[in-house]
Amino acid sequence: MQVTTELQQNFQTYGGSDNTNPSGLSASKSLTYAEGNSWQKANIEKVSVCPFTFNFSGEVGLFGSENTFVRIDMNIIDAGGGVLVVNDYIAADVQATTPATVNTFESAIVNTSIDTQPFNDFEPADIEADFVNNVESIVKVELLNELAGNQYQNKWVDVCLYDKYRNEVGIGMSSEIIPERSTFENTPEGNSAYQTALTAYTQAPYTYTFYAFATDSFYVGVHARNTKRLPYKFQVKISNLTEVNELADKERNLLASYI
Repeated sequence: MQVTTELQQNFQTYGGSDNTNPSGLSASKSLTYAEGNSWQKANIEKVSVCPFTFNFSGEVGLFGSENTFVRIDMNIIDAGGGVLVVNDYIAADVQATTPATVNTFESAIVNTSIDTQPFNDFEPADIEADFVNNVESIVKVELLNELAGNQYQNKWVDVCLYDKYRNEVGIGMSSEIIPERSTFENTPEGNSAYQTALTAYTQAPYTYTFYAFATDSFYVGVHARNTKRLPYKFQVKISNLTEVNELADKERNLLASYI
């Protein structure tokens, strides 16, 4: 065995150090073997019920991976009791119990074997089980970067949302409204107030949103842009099932490109 050749191969594999301890991967500039540091080896989370919220926190950068990827696999089969939102109406919760009178209201009798055709312009009720057909249903995915560090740390760490084809979802909405200079007086006090409002806007958390199929996957990437240890904290919220034709025009702009 050629010792020199073997050492060179180790350096090419692990970087400037042949130590594979994850705490040294950042210093050696080799992130190949860090857990969850690439698209191909992303940390995988699964969800089958909505609405649901993931909470993530940790650190990236010095003595650790500079990039962390999470892949969330959705297969929504339980929408919390068949909750399908249509035109702001939520599906009813029907319970099979003993008939009783409550506040002078008699219990309804549900018989799916009769009135199967429209009657006096009334369509028969469509009653489904708790588990829903999710083939064409969509969900709203929201990523909220909660900015765990101070303003100097936050500017060096990015939390990005990607669709299943790893295209970045770049439409974000700030929790603050961008201030208009014309609404502030042209005085030292007005200039100071404007700068305060502008700083609050630039440092405010952003929510990135898109709509995807209820059986899709998507990615979240945490990226350190400096060689310091940088904290991160973010939420990924998956909302109730809905359908494409129920979205408003403004919401349609947030559909994944392949829908």
